[in-house]
Amino acid sequence: MEKKVFQGKNVQEALKKACSYFDVDESGLLYTVLNESSRGFLGFKSKDARIEAEMLPKKLSIEDDVLRFLSPLFEQMALSPTVSVRQEDNNVFVDVNGDNVGILIGHHGETMYAIQYLLSLAVNKKQDTYYKIVLDISSYRSKRKEALEVLARNKANICRQRGRYAFEPMSAGERRIIHMALEHEKDIETHSEGKEPMRRIILVHKR
Repeated sequence: MEKKVFQGKNVQEALKKACSYFDVDESGLLYTVLNESSRGFLGFKSKDARIEAEMLPKKLSIEDDVLRFLSPLFEQMALSPTVSVRQEDNNVFVDVNGDNVGILIGHHGETMYAIQYLLSLAVNKKQDTYYKIVLDISSYRSKRKEALEVLARNKANICRQRGRYAFEPMSAGERRIIHMALEHEKDIETHSEGKEPMRRIILVHKR
């Protein structure tokens, strides 16, 4: 940031000149008073006030922080997606769409969730308030939710035949979708077993 010395008949006048030069109000300045004004003796050797001032760095918006983190990643992967950022209170929704962005999703969203985790760290490091970052790529979340709901109902039917069914390990968010999809199936009990990242849902048929 550029630092510059300003002087005036008093500190306030010097500040006014600094504000005019940097085109900000006083809240946008960081300044140090080098010397106060003095009248001298009998009007001789009077001194103007002098300050050294610079602009405070502008705080980036949430959207700027998101784009600053994602842009280098897209460049390295030769991708040119469109990114939209929507903020609702302390929730920040980041939607990525475009050609060949499926590579950013990974198996069952693993790559997407990893990017989301790193993005959350990068954004919240610069903010005074914690923001929950929700990254979605090519509407993967809604598509995956629909697929899991269909899968849950299909496996519930298998469970009715076998008496028990164990899903493959899933993330906590995906397990929640399975539980909710089957919560009204009175003859199917759902619970989770195992430790992360191998925790899975077990279905039991209540006869």
